[in-house]
Amino acid sequence: MLRLIIFLIVILCAHSPVFAADIFEEKFENYDMLDSPQTSAYIDTVNHWARLPDQSLSSAIAVVKDSPGFVVATKEGIKLNEYDDSTGTMRPNNIFSCPWATDSTGAAIRQDNLNIWGITPDSLAYYRFNGSGMSNDPALKATGLNNVISVAGFQNRDSAILLQTTADKEAKITRYDAGANLTAVSSINPDIEDPIAVSMVNDSPDFRLFTNNAVYYFAYDDATGLYVEDPANKITGFVEDITSGSSDDSGNSVLTNSLDYYMNLDGGGAVRVDSFSPGPVVGAVSVSLRPDSYDQVFLDATGQVQWWTYDDVLDTMRRDFALEASGFNLNTGYVPHAEYLSKQINSINSYKLVRVVAIEDIPAGTTINYQVSVNGSAFINTPNNAWTTVPISNKFYLKVLLNTSDSTKTPFVRSPLKLEVNTQPDQPILPVYGACFTTTTPELTWTFSDPDPGDIQGAYQVQISRTANEADIFLDTGKVLSSEAKYDMQTSSNPAVPGPLWSSGVYQYKYRIKVWDNSDAESDWSNWGDFCVIAFERPRIAQIVNPPPGQFAPDPFDPTTHILITPGMTVAQLPRVEAGTKAVLLADTLGPLESFAAVFPYLGLTAATNIPGILPDGITANPLYPLGSAVNRWSVEFWTQASLEVCPTGTVVQMWLDGDSTAGAASLHAPAYADGVVVTEGSILDNWSVVLQGRD
Repeated sequence: MLRLIIFLIVILCAHSPVFAADIFEEKFENYDMLDSPQTSAYIDTVNHWARLPDQSLSSAIAVVKDSPGFVVATKEGIKLNEYDDSTGTMRPNNIFSCPWATDSTGAAIRQDNLNIWGITPDSLAYYRFNGSGMSNDPALKATGLNNVISVAGFQNRDSAILLQTTADKEAKITRYDAGANLTAVSSINPDIEDPIAVSMVNDSPDFRLFTNNAVYYFAYDDATGLYVEDPANKITGFVEDITSGSSDDSGNSVLTNSLDYYMNLDGGGAVRVDSFSPGPVVGAVSVSLRPDSYDQVFLDATGQVQWWTYDDVLDTMRRDFALEASGFNLNTGYVPHAEYLSKQINSINSYKLVRVVAIEDIPAGTTINYQVSVNGSAFINTPNNAWTTVPISNKFYLKVLLNTSDSTKTPFVRSPLKLEVNTQPDQPILPVYGACFTTTTPELTWTFSDPDPGDIQGAYQVQISRTANEADIFLDTGKVLSSEAKYDMQTSSNPAVPGPLWSSGVYQYKYRIKVWDNSDAESDWSNWGDFCVIAFERPRIAQIVNPPPGQFAPDPFDPTTHILITPGMTVAQLPRVEAGTKAVLLADTLGPLESFAAVFPYLGLTAATNIPGILPDGITANPLYPLGSAVNRWSVEFWTQASLEVCPTGTVVQMWLDGDSTAGAASLHAPAYADGVVVTEGSILDNWSVVLQGRD
């Protein structure tokens, strides 16, 4: 019994189909196969999807140190507002504004000259004052960055700290110096999750890093030129998530759903001070602490700026409405573009066909595109669920590009995201037909083969042409889902519409085949094959001179009324004629027939026939074309004897059509094509009467 079970297992395994291979499946459960530094998309490991990140506005406002003023990153550029003594209000300073920076999400100020740092989700720029206005120097711009969320500018030198978040939600901190060009001079990845913002500590090179639940202190090491975290100055214990923050050497303004001030302690850490804390706020997105003061300026999502200053008489924070402004149009919502990039994906074998299979959610105004590379640099567009040819390889990289033109909407790629590989089926092999088909519905066959064991045919496409030229193709099946390596041609079932082969005007054809495997991988076209047809087709009754009661009478001048004799037609389905009445038959032929013969046997007899000189339309010659033409149309009249004793009701009249040519003979006999061509009912004599007349 055990030997039998083992034998059955072996048989089942041997016949298990092997289809396209999944070599990669991203479930968005972790970051194991993610190229984190190159991925800017937001990866949600809880909901298991990738989407565009939210715009970070944690650095959207920066306050001026020495006089009342601030810059705001808006859709109309980076705007500097300063206090106007003459009006007692904040007024735009267009000379120190950057109207071209319309996609900016954050800004920072060099305090001694009002040069401005600006960020977008994928860039950092430095705008210098040139004596008449701010300059927009391409050399002072770093582009192609990922997930830029905050910037802090040194107070008295052309340097800045840039904060990015990696795809696995960790902080990446880079120091940039601006000279003739913008240069990244150092970078650290401190293994700190959920970064929010960075802020300089007064005029030192030290900075604070704000995360969603803590504030870190990084000190500059002059000896190494690198930054080192100072754990003693870390601030923790926050109950609500931090959304922005700003610091100087005395304290820190921390924005949650409340704006609170934390004073640094000599021994490390910090403590919240009620008197310096404005308290609960609604919709705030960014805060800036005015250096060397307790003034805290925050920006909300509606574009309203609130300026809070310390009132030492009341020992509390109060709003200074004269220093506020509103109406700023912020770059809120989702970032316009983001990418997902996998690490190198390896397969055992080499392939040149790849397919991305993704579950998508694409709202209006958003797009998702997929690309695959075999070297990590040259990427090829790969539509979702479509096989794409790439250079043959066993190493692949998958990239997903997410885009939106509407900042309120994001596309989603949901779990699982798959990369499949496959080998295309071999070019189909066509047989050599030794003689012409004698039917206009021939069966064309081919041989399917596939390098992948277990792959079977899933679909085919047949094209038939007058010549081996695509311009002469007259029949194209399109893609037909079928596992059978054959195509049974069909002809027209409409009496007024010729068959496709006949309509081509030739009887010798070229054809080619393309196939798909069961994973939808597409083969190349086969070489052109040949076949020819010499046959009769579509016999039809064009006229019944005296139809019996209940029988429809076809109009010889209207082909749509003609009665088609179809394959397998039974006696009960045949058109009915009275014995002795004339019927007119039309038939089409393929092949260069030089002769035509029509015989209509019944009950051991043969119906009388006549080959008229014109077709039933009364105009066209019979046959339609000269003898020997590639296609033709013939008409014949026939009738039985009128006597019911010789041809009783129910007599089936058969049909033998034959023709000959140098290329071969054609015949169509019913039976076997059908039970016959007509069946009799009554007699034409039934319509005659004898009138007796006498003489005087």
